[in-house]
Amino acid sequence: MDGENVVTRKLEILPVEGIDDDTCCTFVLHGEDHTLGNALQHIIMKNPDTEFCGYSSPHPTEDKILLRIQSSGTPAIDVLKQGLVDLNQLCDHVMKTFQTGVQQYKSGEAAATEHSPKTKPKSKKGHKKSQETTDDGMDVS
Repeated sequence: MDGENVVTRKLEILPVEGIDDDTCCTFVLHGEDHTLGNALQHIIMKNPDTEFCGYSSPHPTEDKILLRIQSSGTPAIDVLKQGLVDLNQLCDHVMKTFQTGVQQYKSGEAAATEHSPKTKPKSKKGHKKSQETTDDGMDVS
């Protein structure tokens, strides 16, 4: 293969045996793992046209996930496309919110009390070490 460009597809559509319907498909996403699989499954399941969405990783050494989508009328490929758009928008929102928070922190706009929990000492019988807890009783020591 000297000098040849190898083209690998990121997305592959597997045929579903016994079903001649575009509302049910299995997609192979090469080069992906649980990070994308779980997030994409969650977003796709929020689509009202989705009847079923699940993913699996065939084996830990294989660099791919299988994503199965079954819809109530919309072609599965369209449900996948919408899921990818929705996930991308969610990631953009999270990134913008994070960057705004970092800018506010760096510029001193955020009050110090917003970033650290209020603590009060909590004593237990038999313990020599005092414990710190937040106002709601969570142990932070």
